[in-house]
Amino acid sequence: MAAKGHVPLRTCVFCKKKLPKKNMLRFVLRNGVVTADKHGSLPGRGAYCCADEKCMAQVHQDKKGRLRHALRAG
Repeated sequence: MAAKGHVPLRTCVFCKKKLPKKNMLRFVLRNGVVTADKHGSLPGRGAYCCADEKCMAQVHQDKKGRLRHALRAG
């Protein structure tokens, strides 16, 4: 059981900011494709991105492969 007032934090894959989980967008790997998990209910390892414009732009232009690396996909 979670302690009263506990807020789960997640780290953005791109900017490394730590924010509450509810303020982040989760991504998972499904059939080899990085997919947004809007409800946080898809199975498997997740990676998180904050809502900052620069970070969201990097989701589509992830030249360094940070998102796939966080998902242990290569």
